Amino acid sequence: MCRIVVLLLASSLCTARGGFTMDEAMAIHPDGTPANPEALRDALRRGDVDSNAWQEDATLVALANGDDLEAFTDYMQHVNYELMFYPDGSARDIVAWRQAVRDDRYYAELLQGVAPDFFNLVDSGTDEAVQDTLRSQRRAQRAQLAAAAQREKNEL
Repeated sequence: MCRIVVLLLASSLCTARGGFTMDEAMAIHPDGTPANPEALRDALRRGDVDSNAWQEDATLVALANGDDLEAFTDYMQHVNYELMFYPDGSARDIVAWRQAVRDDRYYAELLQGVAPDFFNLVDSGTDEAVQDTLRSQRRAQRAQLAAAAQREKNEL
């Protein structure tokens, strides 16, 4: 259901109040985080989205109507991530994802600052090399989560 909700939200072209177009409010970074989470949340609250399908996601409704912008952002990132990437971490559309990284100045600069080698790979490496690195990053993330869960279990 979350996938349908986000797809419906992202496809909306209506105009939001306050100078933002819905496209701007719906924009996401290549990691799935909303480019402007406050504008997105406000658009949902005001009913500026053509579809009410998003209201079928109880978690999204609660977060959109709540005051915890960080939790809202994290949830939207999770939902968008599942739309953009396969469970193994590879991009569903590597060409589009790589172009999104190049086109998103904020995200590209962030990536250059924290992971310059990865940025250079995304910018000029092969699609398969980028996919392999994305898969590797996902495996490492899962290993870290498993290790943290085991530490927590051992502490009990």
